[in-house]
Amino acid sequence: FINEAALRLMYATNGINSFAQVLVTRLLTSPEGFKAVKEFKETTTEHIAANIAFLNEKGLLADSFYQESKPLGIFVLVNQSPEALFQQRIGSVGLDYFTLAPFKGMENISRILVSFPHQKFVSFFQSFL
Repeated sequence: FINEAALRLMYATNGINSFAQVLVTRLLTSPEGFKAVKEFKETTTEHIAANIAFLNEKGLLADSFYQESKPLGIFVLVNQSPEALFQQRIGSVGLDYFTLAPFKGMENISRILVSFPHQKFVSFFQSFL
């Protein structure tokens, strides 16, 4: 329990109030909401795939972590330090954030969000090209 409790969470666990939850649920489960959700998922999936492909093409994807798999989710690992990314206004989290003890060799690996509009995503990485 102590080890689990000592883990640093990425985000605070403050919840959204129940009124907001009910309101959003009702909006998203309406016919218009279903359509909006479907369109959002399709567009976001396209942008995620394009962003991952872009990182891979430019040699920024931390491909050593993807030898036997393919990145599919909203986060990927890149071979840049959080500091280098922050200098370009790119939010990231270093891998050491997810561990209790620091480990060597991962100082230049960061986790970033890739569910972002592709053209804007690319613009943030211009200095790395």
